Amino acid sequence: MRVFCAKVEEDSNGRIFTTRSRSVGLLGIGESVHDARSKVLDAFRFVSGPYHARSDIGLEGELLEGIQRVTIGAGHQRSN
Repeated sequence: MRVFCAKVEEDSNGRIFTTRSRSVGLLGIGESVHDARSKVLDAFRFVSGPYHARSDIGLEGELLEGIQRVTIGAGHQRSN
């Protein structure tokens, strides 16, 4: 698991607070995409307070769409 922080502050007790949207990114590392996604979802038990998190990242459909966008962006034709 990797945690990437952007706009955050730390209090005297070592707690990290976000200061705006899109301030923390979680990256799961695993043997498979499913394993990595499960690790990220499990990490949310350490998050408290109001927040918004996308639930579609790491799902098979989302990954396939992303691969198609990258392939088309690289100049390849879409095949159906």
